[in-house]
Amino acid sequence: MSTKINIRSPFYLKYSEPALPAVALDCATINLQGFSVDQFGNVGLPSSDYGSIASYISAAGDFANGKFATVGSATSRTVIFAISIPTNFSNSAAGTINCTLTTEQPQYVCTGGVTLNGTIPNQAIDTDGDIATIDLSSYFTQGVDPINYYLITNNHLDFFTHSINNSILTIIGTQRAGVKNMLVEASDGDPLTCKATQVIQITTTAQITYACTDTYFSGGSVSQTGTIVNPTVNGVITAIKDSSGGSVITSYPANSTGSDRNVTLYFDITVPAGYANEAATIECSKTFSQPTAALPTFTCSIASLTNQAVYSSGTIVQGIANEGTITGFSPTTFTSVSSDTPRTITYSVTPPASGYSNSGGSDISCDVTITQPS
Repeated sequence: MSTKINIRSPFYLKYSEPALPAVALDCATINLQGFSVDQFGNVGLPSSDYGSIASYISAAGDFANGKFATVGSATSRTVIFAISIPTNFSNSAAGTINCTLTTEQPQYVCTGGVTLNGTIPNQAIDTDGDIATIDLSSYFTQGVDPINYYLITNNHLDFFTHSINNSILTIIGTQRAGVKNMLVEASDGDPLTCKATQVIQITTTAQITYACTDTYFSGGSVSQTGTIVNPTVNGVITAIKDSSGGSVITSYPANSTGSDRNVTLYFDITVPAGYANEAATIECSKTFSQPTAALPTFTCSIASLTNQAVYSSGTIVQGIANEGTITGFSPTTFTSVSSDTPRTITYSVTPPASGYSNSGGSDISCDVTITQPS
C-alpha cells in the first residue's frame, strides 16, 4: 500500500501511517453457532468466530454441574456463555463477555443401557498444565451392548480442559484455581437405551506467579495536552505514576517542546484470578509517544520591525525586531533626493531559537517601505 499526499507552501503537514482502531467485542461479533441440549440434558457447546468459551451457566432450577435434568416433555433451555475476550479488543480488560442462547431439550425416553460401577475419585492438579488421567471403563458397566462413547461435560474451561482417547480421560489444568466438577456420560450409542453419568470433582491449584510479562498491554495513549488513556491489561489498573514508586497522577504535563517525546508511565495492577499471587498489586511500565503541539511559523508580522528610518542623506537606520534578530538589510544606503521619496528596504531576520516551526532555519526577508525626506 502506498500513500500520496500533495501539499503546497506555506502549509505544513505531519503524517503517520494510520493504525486500526480498537473495537469492543460483542455477542454479534462472537456469533455463537451450534448450541444444543440433548434428551439427557447434556449441553452441546456452540462454536464462535472470536474468543472461546470460558464457562457457562443457567438459571434453571434443574441445572447442575454443566447439564440439565431429563424432562418428560420438550422444554426450552437458556444458557449464558462467558466468552473470553482476546487482547486486541478494547474491552479485553473485562476478561469475558456474557452471551445468551436458547434451544429446546427433547423429551427423555430410554430403557436398559449403561449403569454405574463405583465412583470416580476426586482429582487434584496444578494450573501450569499439570494433568490427571482416568480409565473410565473401570467406572461404568455396559448393558446388552458394549459402551460406545463417553461424553464429557466441562463448563469450567478456564479451570481445566480435557481430551479423551478410547476410555482414557486426560484432564489438563489451565489458568484459574478452584474446585469445580466435570461430568462423564457413558452410552452404548443407542438413542433409546439409558446412559449413566459420573461426577468428577477437580481441584486446581495456582502455580504461575503473575509478572509484568503477563499484563499483555494493548493500546493506551498520552495526548499533547497530557490526557492519559489507560491501555487494556490482563488485570485491573488501580493507579498511574510518572516514576517507579512515585505519587499517583491523573494526567501528564502538556508537550510544547516542538517535537514528539517518549513518556514512560508506571501502572499499579491488581493480579487477576488464576495466579499464585492473585489479588496482589504489582507495578508495570509502558512507554507512550506524546505528540507535540503544532508550532506557528515565524513571519514578518511576528517579527514586528520598528524604529526603522532613512535620513535625508540616505543613511538607513536598522531599528529593532520585537521577535527574532535583524542580521542585515539591503540596500545599505540611498542617495540624497530633492523631494520626499518612498524607499523599500529588505531586512533579514533570524527566527528565535525555539518556539516556531522554522526555528533554527534560514533567515526570513521582511520588506519595509519608508519615506526618505528631501
